[in-house]
Formats: sequence, C-alpha cells, structure tokens
Amino acid sequence: MLLDLDYIVRWVQPTGRDRHFTFWVAPATLVFERAWSIEGTLGPLHEVMEIADVHRLDSPDSSPEPLWHIEGQNFEFRLRAVGYTQYLRLPPQHIPRQALTSTERAGISFAERSFT
Repeated sequence: MLLDLDYIVRWVQPTGRDRHFTFWVAPATLVFERAWSIEGTLGPLHEVMEIADVHRLDSPDSSPEPLWHIEGQNFEFRLRAVGYTQYLRLPPQHIPRQALTSTERAGISFAERSFT
C-alpha cells in the first residue's frame, strides 16, 4: 500500500514579531510492505486527510506480520504489513503552512525513491 503525503519535517517556533509557526515540509511516499487485510473508515473525501498517528500493534493471532493502526482527521484504518518505509522525494521546503501546493510538491507521486 502506498500513500502520497506532505511530511512535516520540523515545526519552527515564531520569533520576534512573528506570531505564527512556519514549517519544513517535504513530499513523501509512505510504503507499507506486503500490505493485506486493510479495513477502516473514511470521512468526507472533499476534506483534508491528516495522519495523526501510526501505531504498530502486536499481532492478535499467530501471523508474524504486525497490525498497523493509522489514525487521522476524518479517517482511520488498520492493516497487516511486514513494515513500512517512508521516502522524502524532494528536499524539505520552509513554508508558512503545513501543506505543499501541487507545484511545490511536483504533483501527485507514489515514487519509491528519496531525493539525492
């Protein structure tokens, strides 16, 4: 299973007269290896989906693959997978918001490679 996301690498505290946080953000591909038994719920698809937490849970049965629980705003799902890898596809950019524009992220991608 592959997810295309904007990964917040770092939150930057406001300084001086600034009153708002800024962010270092990079487009990323999150890849769950050999994913299976995927189930969950999705909220309205016109709203932003933000991952809040990814939890690795112990296997509830004799299967060696752990159970992963991904929680977010307007969705949650569970899946079985050997593990996951996250690839930052471009260097992080310092921006005043938590998400990149389509141009800043070079469009949608599921590339399984990091920038060099």
